[in-house]
Amino acid sequence: MPLCNENTSTCTPDQIFAATAIPACGKFVNPGNLQCEQLVYNQAFSDLINNYGIPISYYINTFNTLSADLLYGQETTQKFFGPIEMQMYIELADDAISLTKFGFDPGDEFTAFVHISSFTTSVSAEFDYFSHNQSIEPKSGDLISLSALGCDRPNGRGEVVYQITERMDQDMSVLNPILGHYVYRLRGKRFNYSFENGLSADSDPPTNAKAVDAINVDGYIAGGGDNQFFITIPEVAGGSATRIGILLDISASGSPTASTNQITIGASGETDAAVAANIIKAINGTAASRIAYGNSSGDGSEGVGVKGITAAEGSSDVQITFTVSTPGTAGDIEGAIEDSEGAINLVAVNDFSCRCGGLRPASEPVNEQIYDSTFSGILSTTLAGQVSSKGKTYPNNTSNENRHQPYSIDNVSKEDVLDMSVNDTDIYGSYY
Repeated sequence: MPLCNENTSTCTPDQIFAATAIPACGKFVNPGNLQCEQLVYNQAFSDLINNYGIPISYYINTFNTLSADLLYGQETTQKFFGPIEMQMYIELADDAISLTKFGFDPGDEFTAFVHISSFTTSVSAEFDYFSHNQSIEPKSGDLISLSALGCDRPNGRGEVVYQITERMDQDMSVLNPILGHYVYRLRGKRFNYSFENGLSADSDPPTNAKAVDAINVDGYIAGGGDNQFFITIPEVAGGSATRIGILLDISASGSPTASTNQITIGASGETDAAVAANIIKAINGTAASRIAYGNSSGDGSEGVGVKGITAAEGSSDVQITFTVSTPGTAGDIEGAIEDSEGAINLVAVNDFSCRCGGLRPASEPVNEQIYDSTFSGILSTTLAGQVSSKGKTYPNNTSNENRHQPYSIDNVSKEDVLDMSVNDTDIYGSYY
């Protein structure tokens, strides 16, 4: 037998490779031939993140290109929506300190991996991306709060918050085995607090949105005639997204009639204050002889009233304040209360709004969210023996109305902001 191959020239490719003779048998890395294999990888990534990830709170930046001033990059209605709970695998790079001309910059960084389908399912159930002209995906500017790491920190500190700076779904060497797309890789920097709408560094728990003195019945009886206003509470805020009408029937006393998705109140012979009291009962689902509920169950029915809100007397006995039952920014609802139909408009406030705290439960009350160390020039005044000047602290307002008002740096002298006789460990400029 010869040692060398002397028959190469007598062979043809189709005699050697079936893939050459039948091309459809090849294409081993064609995604069209790898559906089952990609499904295995997709499920594996989902299981890994679910098993080895941590629960986080996700906040969506609601910047809307349709209402923004793109020349200046400003969007006056932008705020943060959340929190939305989900699972992510997190890698942290703490203590990434760099020295700049303004002082030490503690650029803590994070990398997160989130399953694409899981993210889409979680956020689409809570937030309407399309009305904000956004795609359903993480984006630069969104926030991630590591709530699982803020449960037992010493001295009352809360969790750390990071702001996304990069989203990546395609990196062939890391993210896309057998050409599939399974996870987003997110990178970001530690978030420096400003008083953004929808966020707060206050340690208060999330509050409930209100429409204060939304209904004013003053003058209704004198004006005469029927009157009706409508309330719609979305599901994310605890409602049913059903438009419920509240009808005041000036000619009915006991046993009025109500149509589907309507609550009727008999107003004949009543005073304005008595009508207001019955509206409160109707919103809260209370049974009364002058109230008829058009639905037998659910929203607009007896025992439920208008689902997702409660009603109470406002600033006077003819004014009514509504409160969303679900706490947090989900209760910020624009146009939930429609102007009434009738001789006079009973609706004074159309929107629900809240000053929602609670981003960082039991968080530090001063500007130490950048780095919890005097080394960086950010004082931790929750620690013994340390103090900070007035300009370094959040306002100590105790009233609910002013609790989250931002500190007006324009009204404070530079001496107050950086009073070196008080901030004895400050590095000048680190605050900025």
